[in-house]
Amino acid sequence: MSEENRSPFGLAMRRVTLLSLIFSLIGNTLYYAAAYSMTILNGVFTLLAVLGVFYTIAIVRSFSGRFWYFPLFIPVLWVPFTVILTYGLGLVFPLSDEVTSRGLLVIYIHGLNLCTVAASAFMGMFVKGLLYILGRMNKE
Repeated sequence: MSEENRSPFGLAMRRVTLLSLIFSLIGNTLYYAAAYSMTILNGVFTLLAVLGVFYTIAIVRSFSGRFWYFPLFIPVLWVPFTVILTYGLGLVFPLSDEVTSRGLLVIYIHGLNLCTVAASAFMGMFVKGLLYILGRMNKE
């Protein structure tokens, strides 16, 4: 099926699903990096700020027109994708059972990443709204 034959709603939903999956993969990568090397936790806020900028850019470039509110569904779909990927990656790449703080690390890293994804969704919609208003002002 070509791009022109797809409905705009279906295309927007595919973008939401794809971005949610990508953001979840990034969060799981960050979790595994922190699990293997605790030095990642020293710069986690800086790393999440940079990720937030990239998340916002991806959202601004992906959504426009009638479905400008679809980025709100990204954090909603991010949660099940993260749970499924964390479980699946735990089966494929098991971590040692020596450290009992892995559960707290999961909650800490994924909680911070969820906050970053949600803030980026709102920021992306805000930037997209500003660009729309500026475009309307330039036409007048």
